[in-house]
Amino acid sequence: MIIKQITCFFTACLLITPSLAQDQPNKDFPNQILKIEDKAQGEKQLQVPIASYSHPNGNTVHLVGAVHIGDGSYYHYLNDLFDTYDLLFYELITNQEYLDSLQDKIKIKKGQIKDIDDIKAILKDEANNRETGDIFMLSGIGDRIKDIINHLNISYQTNIVDYAKEHFVHADMMDDELIKRYSNAGADKKLAEILPMLKTNLQGAQDQTIGQMGMLLALMLEDYESVKKLFIEMLCETTTPDGNEDQSILIRERNDVCMDIFDKTMKDSSAKNVGIFYGCAHLPDFHRQLLQRGYKLDKVNWVKAMSSSLKKQKDEINK
Repeated sequence: MIIKQITCFFTACLLITPSLAQDQPNKDFPNQILKIEDKAQGEKQLQVPIASYSHPNGNTVHLVGAVHIGDGSYYHYLNDLFDTYDLLFYELITNQEYLDSLQDKIKIKKGQIKDIDDIKAILKDEANNRETGDIFMLSGIGDRIKDIINHLNISYQTNIVDYAKEHFVHADMMDDELIKRYSNAGADKKLAEILPMLKTNLQGAQDQTIGQMGMLLALMLEDYESVKKLFIEMLCETTTPDGNEDQSILIRERNDVCMDIFDKTMKDSSAKNVGIFYGCAHLPDFHRQLLQRGYKLDKVNWVKAMSSSLKKQKDEINK
């Protein structure tokens, strides 16, 4: 049971340093949204794409693929990268309370709120709202799985990515809107059961069984580096979403919401260099929509989101 829970959790995370980003030919994108690089000493790296597009009007858009859990160095890299953009359009199924708490956090950064008690209350509210919002990305995680994740030196996206930035634009459905759309589609399911369900097609039942047996054995031996390698391999066996009703809402309709906000914002904005930060499973449809708007794919950088080397991660943390 725990192997199945872990596999589903890591699959859901698609929706999932020096020379962290590497230029690669873009011939495989957008058909390939994740890849594995084999490095020295048996290290495996899970890499995600950052695809850059140009428009005849001079605008540049970067599609930044996200996995919702990864190595801390990946999210710190993204924080630095996002500061180079004029605007960042980001996904987050959340509520208005959390978005309001982010605005209050921005005011704290700018020194507009100085009372210590007010600051403590705002930060506490932001943390509570973030934890509530995490159910949409990280629902169904038991304490045992959390313990395993800690052993793998893995971090949560929402714990490191700093969303309290003035140039960040929330470009996603709100939680109540998503519930409404599922209700209208006749999907009578609990939201916490729907959101993690990215349909997967691992490469055959035999390979899946072998992978799970290997993971179970590694867990029993507490060989967490082998566990992490198996996680990386299983993630990369995940296919792009199919065309069922759940995927239509989870992927295409949310992408449409994002691109509507993108169009309206860019129409009256002087921003020329912008990013769209969404789960990797969303990227093929975003690619299609950008081409329809006259953008041309220029290059794809592949960024290390997760390394199987636990020692390497500890070295990066201690730098």
